Amino acid sequence: MSTDYATPYLDFIKAFEKLFIIKSNESVEDMCNIITNVLILKYQLTKKQLAQIIIKALQYNYASCDNYAKILKNIGMEINDLSDLRFPSEDSIEFTVMHDHIDKFKDYISQNKIKDKFFKIPILNNIQIKSDRINLSYYYRGKQENLNLSLIETCAYFGSVNIFFFLISNQKYTISKECLRYSLIGRNTDIINECLKKYLMDKDCLRDIVCSHNNSMLEFGLERNFFTYNDFERDYVTRTAIYQDIIKYQNLKAVFLLYENAKDLILPWCAAFPQTIDIIKNEKITDKTDLENRNILHYACMSPNSDIVKFLFNSTIKIDVNHHDMYSMTALHYAAMNNNLDAVKILISHGVEVNNELSRNKINHSNIKFSLI
Repeated sequence: MSTDYATPYLDFIKAFEKLFIIKSNESVEDMCNIITNVLILKYQLTKKQLAQIIIKALQYNYASCDNYAKILKNIGMEINDLSDLRFPSEDSIEFTVMHDHIDKFKDYISQNKIKDKFFKIPILNNIQIKSDRINLSYYYRGKQENLNLSLIETCAYFGSVNIFFFLISNQKYTISKECLRYSLIGRNTDIINECLKKYLMDKDCLRDIVCSHNNSMLEFGLERNFFTYNDFERDYVTRTAIYQDIIKYQNLKAVFLLYENAKDLILPWCAAFPQTIDIIKNEKITDKTDLENRNILHYACMSPNSDIVKFLFNSTIKIDVNHHDMYSMTALHYAAMNNNLDAVKILISHGVEVNNELSRNKINHSNIKFSLI
């Protein structure tokens, strides 16, 4: 059934899956065309939204950093301070390991010692995205967060299978718990299977799988019950539910896979994807709220598309238009934040509160003007 729902949107799903696995020596022309014609023109994703996802892809597929810079430039986004990201030179041992040059690696270690913290991957969460620019200086000004990888973890992260097995068979390296997590990013099946002999996937693994659009691995994990459905709920350590990452990084395939395994799990948050309208039409929808007290109307207003909002008000579903989430936000506030003028007009026509300070502030800080409402 989920396959039927997904079929009309395979272009959307495959666009993001391709984005996260671009090779460093691959032309980006095809990817740029897909982003323009499919994601921007057809599905109306914003540049800011795409930039956020492309930066995540850069972090997960660090060997292709230059290609992601080209893709960002193609959508009119420049990265400040890109040169400050530490990227290995071609004659370095780090570059050798990244690209799995096993013979060069063997020559190197016969004469040199490897440091414990072998490779650093920047965690680019604290960045500023403006209309045409990504400012990495926020990352550099604050406490710099990095993944500090050991040699064997680096092999797992980049899928360097020949060096990985050389290390565990000839050099007696031990597979760490983090190796499994990084192997899911590196996507080498042999390394993943070797790591699974020692460790089980955890919530960190699940988050990386979802954020990186590694949907074949998500399907594999769901089929084998590696994850519980509670794993997708709010994490009181990071304070972010994995389903929020599904929305943030637009992993539509994950929505359909979860629907196939547990229909109730995707409600109400699936409404953030306009592509789930047929599911919403065919399921028994209630005014269910999530752990942040958001209902389906809140989520339906989180995209520029108002089709689900229209359907909800034309249906027999009883929804409180002025329902506040735990942050005192109504559906109107989310519609304004996402510049969804149609949704704003629909909400106002159904009696949403407008004349309060929070509502006016949200609308005034969006591209929507009261004069247009």
